[in-house]
Amino acid sequence: MASTNALLTQPTNFAAITPSDTTDLTATCNLGILVGGAGNLVIQGVYDSVSTTIVATAGQYVPGRFKRVMAATTATGLVACSGGRKAA
Repeated sequence: MASTNALLTQPTNFAAITPSDTTDLTATCNLGILVGGAGNLVIQGVYDSVSTTIVATAGQYVPGRFKRVMAATTATGLVACSGGRKAA
């Protein structure tokens, strides 16, 4: 049986991501990013001012809290995963 804490951190909401150098993800990405198509994922963490590049594979889940997915990203089919609330 899964612990209650594990249930609290599972994604419950999903939204498509359009990479941008100027638009923040806001609250739509508080658990991670799901990558549909392989490529470079250029991201900024919530508290970062510089970007980091990750070579991502198709189907990879990248956990973390992200502020922005940069326009230089070549990975496709990006999905922001958020939520974390236990179902009532």
